[in-house]
Amino acid sequence: VSTQSTGTRSLVMPPPLLVLLAAAITIPARSSPSALSEAAAAVAVNQTVVVSFTNMGYAHFADNMIQSIHSVGVWNILIVAMDPLASAHFQKHPGVATFSSEEYGSVASSSQLFNAADYKKMMEIRLMVLRDLLAAGTNALFSDADAVFLQNPFEFYRQSEYDLELCSDAPYIPSDWQNKPMMVMAGFFYARAGQRTAGFLPEGIELQGSTPDEHHQQVFNTVLSQPKPAHEVMKVRILDPVHCANGINYFTTREVQRLSASRGGPFVVQNNWATGAATKLLRFQEHGLWMLPRPVSPTKYLMFSNLQWPLPLLLREKSALRSAIRLGKLLGRAVVLPLYCQIHQRLDGLRPQLDRWCTIDELFDVSALTSEFENMAPNALLSSTDAPSPRFEGTAVPWVCIETDSSHCRYDQNEHILTPRHHSITPAELASWVGSSAHWSGVPLLRFSSLVDAVAPLDSQFEQKLDRALRFREEIRRNADELITKVSQGEGRYVCVDTRGGGASSSEVRPQLAAGSTVFLASELEAKLDVTEWRNLSEKIFQSQLYPWIEPGYRRYQHLVAMDFIVCTAPQVEKFFAARGSISSEEVCKAAPSKCVRGDGGA
Repeated sequence: VSTQSTGTRSLVMPPPLLVLLAAAITIPARSSPSALSEAAAAVAVNQTVVVSFTNMGYAHFADNMIQSIHSVGVWNILIVAMDPLASAHFQKHPGVATFSSEEYGSVASSSQLFNAADYKKMMEIRLMVLRDLLAAGTNALFSDADAVFLQNPFEFYRQSEYDLELCSDAPYIPSDWQNKPMMVMAGFFYARAGQRTAGFLPEGIELQGSTPDEHHQQVFNTVLSQPKPAHEVMKVRILDPVHCANGINYFTTREVQRLSASRGGPFVVQNNWATGAATKLLRFQEHGLWMLPRPVSPTKYLMFSNLQWPLPLLLREKSALRSAIRLGKLLGRAVVLPLYCQIHQRLDGLRPQLDRWCTIDELFDVSALTSEFENMAPNALLSSTDAPSPRFEGTAVPWVCIETDSSHCRYDQNEHILTPRHHSITPAELASWVGSSAHWSGVPLLRFSSLVDAVAPLDSQFEQKLDRALRFREEIRRNADELITKVSQGEGRYVCVDTRGGGASSSEVRPQLAAGSTVFLASELEAKLDVTEWRNLSEKIFQSQLYPWIEPGYRRYQHLVAMDFIVCTAPQVEKFFAARGSISSEEVCKAAPSKCVRGDGGA
């Protein structure tokens, strides 16, 4: 592979960002770095290797990374195996060189825990190995194992001009990424061989050792920012964050995909800004970046639509997932996890038109969820070319809706409606339905539409397990409680108004509002609501607010609605003015019916 540009891409070189660096401490090299140099030389092209580190617990991610980089024509790959099992595995892997880290240290083969002792040890080992590679004259494109290459990376680098070429790791796309990247990735960078680049790595080892609780990326960025003598200055370039994509900008906000049309797509996607191997695997699968074949399984499946109108509500999505897990256990089927955060701005016939979405990892801890509840499959299974046998195509099974009120079943004209006697379907009613026809029991994929409150939870322990898997639950509750205290000024009363969609206007609320009332406005997104008209109604107007750089992507809507639900059902609320046709308003009215005022003025 050529380390020069092919000429097929026009790259505008940013002004160099000069960072003063030095090795304040010298850590002796290993006694026999020749084995490392020999392993690198076996695959190096123009004295350059792509180097990655893994133990057996992350070997499947390294396999996927290797598959992706081979697919774009790059073969100069060095895998540093961190335990004997990983070493044996990659020695059999075609198209890579393998080096055992035993001389530098090793970690447990099964370790997958972020920030655990083994994880920190791995961070130290990789800095020592990289230091010795660079000192011995080998250029290194270092990548974490949980990355996917979509284009030849060497078409984007100018190795002869810079000592370090780095990627921004900001939770947004910086406008001046060349000079103000906010922070850079510690798990993906290109380093030109030499004493200057090899020299700054020991400083990171020392700082990490003296501040063991500090995240390795914070340590890396701190070392990069330290002023040092002029003769030790390194010339540094920051790559376009659309070309070198981090996890939050690709998977969560998907800003990279939106900008790719004008700036060109990414050559690499880093699966960071997420913890847990299960979460990262699901992310890759759901976004079509898992390139290894999926094992064939005879398992039968069930799926559910998870469509909400006009806004999703975390409470409802949790309820639907609860019902799906119970159905899976009762029917002996694996649950295909749906898309979440789905917000629909208009109806297209019977089906809402999807405008925004996120995957389940934005709301639930996938590692916790899959450890508590077995038999779950990614949504991508439904469209995958290597979907488990039997294939799902051609299964003429209608959608099934479980609702006591059949008017809520409007997902499909041909829906099969199950109406339980009480609020939720019982195991006996479910068994009777399944046994009524081999059509239901034998089909490989059962499709359910409405599953909100469809099946009662198994027991309190079941509910606790589901709660533990819900991400940010404590933060949402804490923020909502703080907001209630602020709005009520301790023990005072306030009025809550849902302004979403067909929400109440200030002119409708005014006749029913006492002078000097405090008003809390629940809105789809705080920035979209003009509060001018409400200022004329009351001087004490409040809203919840979530900053986009703290709550990125479409989970902001979920958390905002969840917070507003807690605020609008608090004991301090005098009245709640509901929005017309709003699911979120209906949930509040269900929880506090005596305080609910509907759009026509009636309770």
